[in-house]
Amino acid sequence: MTLRAAFFISSFFATFAMSCGDKSQDPKTDTAQDTTVNEVSADTGAPDVAPDVTESDSASHDTTSEDVADTGSNPNDTGSDTATGDAVNDTSDTSDTSAPATCGPDDECTYCVFDTIPKTVADCVCPFCPTHPMPKSQCAANTAAWEAVCGGANWLDSANCPQPRCVNNPPLECNAGVCEQGCDPTVGCPALPCPESEQETLPGECCPRCKEKTGCAQDGDCVTCAYPNFINSAAECECILCPSTPMTAAECAANTASWQTHCDPWPLNYPCPVAMCLPQAAPVCETTSGQCLENPNSCFGPEECGACLFPSAPQVPSDCHCPTCAVPLNIETCQANQAAVETVCADFDFDACLPVPCPRPPAITCTESFTCGYDLQVR
Repeated sequence: MTLRAAFFISSFFATFAMSCGDKSQDPKTDTAQDTTVNEVSADTGAPDVAPDVTESDSASHDTTSEDVADTGSNPNDTGSDTATGDAVNDTSDTSDTSAPATCGPDDECTYCVFDTIPKTVADCVCPFCPTHPMPKSQCAANTAAWEAVCGGANWLDSANCPQPRCVNNPPLECNAGVCEQGCDPTVGCPALPCPESEQETLPGECCPRCKEKTGCAQDGDCVTCAYPNFINSAAECECILCPSTPMTAAECAANTASWQTHCDPWPLNYPCPVAMCLPQAAPVCETTSGQCLENPNSCFGPEECGACLFPSAPQVPSDCHCPTCAVPLNIETCQANQAAVETVCADFDFDACLPVPCPRPPAITCTESFTCGYDLQVR
């Protein structure tokens, strides 16, 4: 074989080997690439084209970022941003629905029938007179809510609500953003049993009252009053029942006059019950404090009375002393005094006390003044 022919044969086989080597590697490379694309597609859901996978990954990343910012659904998010956003939204919603309205000028205030917003029919109440001071905007919202929940066939038509009798309320004033009751110039103030130099008008009140003095000096200064409070307006009127509140006669007279000024005739939309009152003992004056107190020796029958060695309760050890003759006293009061003696006078030597000769007393009863005393009636 010539040299030229040998070279040709060698070149042919070399070319053939290279060609076969390229073909044997191409399927592997394509398969690897296809496998890579398929794996990416399976993970991301992108199309089976490598360039599209890259664009899809980028778009998916952008979309996920936007979604996380809007919805907080990113699994890598710790939740702090989402929680903060939710809290802000919740606070905003709460303030919009529950924050109390405030007033500016006085004419933004009104009396409203409904002081709260009903949530369900179980919260419905019959509409009575407007007595709740509030801004007009808040009243309108309360009224609309009541109509939506309780109005018409929802509840009102079958509620059999009474028809109230209402009186004019005093004017309202806006003080520091809050609607408050003002003073009605058409309503006169009651006459007071004290000179003007001893009168004062307290904050929030329209009419003057007698300045508080030291109180009572003796039992005769005290009465049991049926008018426990000083009335400033018709909205404060209260039913008068039995006399039950100890106070000075001057205080009772002022309270009585204020009630007669604002509450007679009766201005509210409900009647007062008729009370059946029992007689009771006159109050007593606690001279140390100047306060009128219920009579500790009061009674309604003789079974409530007995003989007591301690007519008063000691407050400090210096009040402890040897007992003398027993006196008539309410049994419950005597027991309370005895308990105080055992506590306060624990170190007092009662064994050193000398016996006191006491005459045989008359029978103990509940007297006509409804206090425990001796039965001195001749039979």
